[in-house]
Amino acid sequence: MEVSVTKMSSNGQVVISSDVRKALGLSPGDKFLVIGEEDGIVLKSLEKEDIKHEMEVLLSDIGEEIKKTGISKEDVEKEIEEYRKEKRKEQ
Repeated sequence: MEVSVTKMSSNGQVVISSDVRKALGLSPGDKFLVIGEEDGIVLKSLEKEDIKHEMEVLLSDIGEEIKKTGISKEDVEKEIEEYRKEKRKEQ
């Protein structure tokens, strides 16, 4: 496993070190799935044909977590509407 330290630019760009790029066979233009975790960020290199599958798996996992909470679609829609009303008042 290759490990390196990097920083994020003001534009949100992160440089992946050449050692890591070489070890993983990464090239300019490669696509990544970006997953925000509680304690960090996961970048997963994707092939174009993998993107749809990875998103389906991710959305399925999210759906399972939502089911565990007992939150309904109506609850989510209500929260979104309340948030939008709040934001409109701030403007």
